[in-house]
Amino acid sequence: MFRKKEFFDNIQKKVGLLSLSKRKVVNYILNSYQKAAFMTAKEIAEKCSVSESTVNRFSKDLGYSGFPSFIMNLKNIVHGELSGADRLELINSNREKSNIDYLNYLVEDEIQNLSKLSHIDKKDFDQFVCMIVEAKNILLVGSRFSSIIVHYLYYGLRKIKDGVSYVDHIDSVAYDYLELLESNTLIIAVGLGRYPKEVIEFLELAKIRNIKIVSITDSPISPFINHSEISLIAPVEIQSYLGTISAPGCLAAAITSEVSLQTKDFSIIRLNRLEGIARKRSYYV
Repeated sequence: MFRKKEFFDNIQKKVGLLSLSKRKVVNYILNSYQKAAFMTAKEIAEKCSVSESTVNRFSKDLGYSGFPSFIMNLKNIVHGELSGADRLELINSNREKSNIDYLNYLVEDEIQNLSKLSHIDKKDFDQFVCMIVEAKNILLVGSRFSSIIVHYLYYGLRKIKDGVSYVDHIDSVAYDYLELLESNTLIIAVGLGRYPKEVIEFLELAKIRNIKIVSITDSPISPFINHSEISLIAPVEIQSYLGTISAPGCLAAAITSEVSLQTKDFSIIRLNRLEGIARKRSYYV
């Protein structure tokens, strides 16, 4: 995993070994890394007045397999830093540059995000689900943007499992809740960058209490990973100032579906009970 400091320290250490043309790339990356994270090798080459092959060789000189690997690490770092205004500026710049329909632009990126879910280690996914099935109590934790997935998970899991609750913002009541948690509670934390400091602090206290924690997050350098026994990564590319939730939402649906399959008999009984209430009270048209 690359943290921001290690990422840039690695560049600085290699500067003295690079050619003049590659140093031009270094200077541009260091001075404009947030913009560079969303540029192609060709675009960076044009900005630095060097060849595209120079940018590719520069990436390999830093120890990456190529430019795609280098830029993905840079994107992961930038992802947690950009404000809504920063994202909007990037979107506007990309739209002017490409002059394409924004709906198609976003859909194409979301298809890429969803395709990356296939990279999740099956053993990690299975263990994640197993911990949910075995837990007596589940506490879902996440705030701000991440609370969307928290509520989605809560909606799905509470239908098929007892003892499911959530915290969608951190305040004094949330800390009271944490203090009263039973030791057999599993915390499922959701952290989609930008990562709220308040949630990280909440997880730190949960770890002190030896509460088991797993997480759904969006980057291999997410701070949620250090506080979790298992982390499943659902990428969220920044092509909207709001952020997007297709991949995390799909992952949440897969988790709840697998839990229901592993507790099939119990889940069917609960779902039938809920359906009976819905029919009796005419919930739906």
